[in-house]
Amino acid sequence: MERLTDTYNYYLTVADKRLENRFGMGGILSPIGTIAIYSILLITIRKFMENRKPYELKTFMLLYNIFQVVASFYNSFELIYLAIKMRYSLTCEPVNYSDEPLPTRMAYAMHFYYVLKVVDLTDTIVFALRKKTSQITFLHVFHHVSMILNSWAGIKWVPGGQSFLSCSLNSFIHGVMYSYYGLSSMGSAIQKYLWWKKYITQMQLIQFFCVIIHCYVNLQQTECTYPRGFSYGSIGYAFLLALLFLNFYRDLLAPFLFIIVVEYVTKQAEVGFSYLTHKGKQQHLTRKLRNSSTQIERKISDLDFAYDIALLENDPKKSEQQLSSYSENAKKVGL
Repeated sequence: MERLTDTYNYYLTVADKRLENRFGMGGILSPIGTIAIYSILLITIRKFMENRKPYELKTFMLLYNIFQVVASFYNSFELIYLAIKMRYSLTCEPVNYSDEPLPTRMAYAMHFYYVLKVVDLTDTIVFALRKKTSQITFLHVFHHVSMILNSWAGIKWVPGGQSFLSCSLNSFIHGVMYSYYGLSSMGSAIQKYLWWKKYITQMQLIQFFCVIIHCYVNLQQTECTYPRGFSYGSIGYAFLLALLFLNFYRDLLAPFLFIIVVEYVTKQAEVGFSYLTHKGKQQHLTRKLRNSSTQIERKISDLDFAYDIALLENDPKKSEQQLSSYSENAKKVGL
């Protein structure tokens, strides 16, 4: 236990000093305390609402969603602007811990991202007050709680560098998501124009895979000084969320995935059938040609290789050209 405490205290000493006095950037008790208050509020409100009618909260929801849209898009564009201004690399960008204006501004923008994750907890409280219990799912609660811990650790030690991309993507998608929530709260007259709702989930999944690819590319840069542990952690977390989202939205995504699978299977079946048909012709001619001279056999060997390469490239046209060569050689030897 003492060793664990010493390790924790050591890592606190190497955390970013620019943010240590900012909201929530104290020790580990800060995010844990936030999660504890969130959990107590959720349990208390659900108990309180058991025998009461749900609150509508229309005005509050409209104002809350407007704030989230403005704040999320601002945070996303601020991070992207600073990354461009500082000429960030997408393959390897260590954190700049200096007190210079731009790196400090980047650290503050990253901290604002953490603040937004805390504000996001309001979603669950609103659901509970409106008795929308079907929306308070395991995925919903886990996502909010884990984002508090994940973003706290990221901003505490790496407020900038490689981590800017995942934060900017997430803020942008939240801006789109809260735009939908805000518009849908305006009533049925607006809701009929919200056909693009289904694309929000797809955007979230694309975000996870972008983070995975981005971190994987970074890990290939063996001399990069960005902490590798955070890249590995980001890959694991993004992969876990992708699995949870896919499982939760499987009914919504099933038609989309079914089309992809059918197209893939159909293509592979066509390639396989083409392979069997052409291969049968090839084997018939090969058996005859191999009874001829050594020179012809060497030619067959070359054609075999070229034919197989054509098949591997899924190029039926190229395969047909090789079969024509077989036929011409067969005619030359009188077969």
